[in-house]
Amino acid sequence: MPKKQFMESASRESFIQDLFKKQNENSVTVGMKYFTADGAKEPDTLLNLLSLNEGKLNDEGKLLIDYLETTPKENDVSHSYENFKWKLSAFLAVQDVFDLKVHGDFVTENLLQLRYFYYESKYVLTESIVTSLNGSHIGNKHLMRNFLEFNLLQNYFIRENDKSGSFKPINTYFTYSAPK
Repeated sequence: MPKKQFMESASRESFIQDLFKKQNENSVTVGMKYFTADGAKEPDTLLNLLSLNEGKLNDEGKLLIDYLETTPKENDVSHSYENFKWKLSAFLAVQDVFDLKVHGDFVTENLLQLRYFYYESKYVLTESIVTSLNGSHIGNKHLMRNFLEFNLLQNYFIRENDKSGSFKPINTYFTYSAPK
């Protein structure tokens, strides 16, 4: 439907309400997982791991997820998929484990700034997986570059802050403005 017809057929208010509704569907969820002494038999579903609404997938993506989640465990494809989900589970669990050293120039914003890269990388990873499931493999590769960049920046700034004994490196990064 052409843009002009869309804007004529829907009011601006209902369009904005729909956007906020969709944004709330993507809100961050917090969960806790625990494993019994005998260990977990299999990881959670991919959609649950990523807190992903199935509505983000096209029909082919839904079919692919269904196939991967229901393929018999003896199959090589299923084995690789299970390994991927275990690795994804580990990545998501380890994100919040890193300690935070409090340097003399600590301000409250530093708590969020230092973890920013990991939190964003989770969203980029989710988008990358959705993009691939929906058949856009070139888009997936470009998003994976961003995922890698965010994780490298996280580790870089943890080390730079520790080396300098302050939060100056990350504060400079977030407040940098180009020379005029």
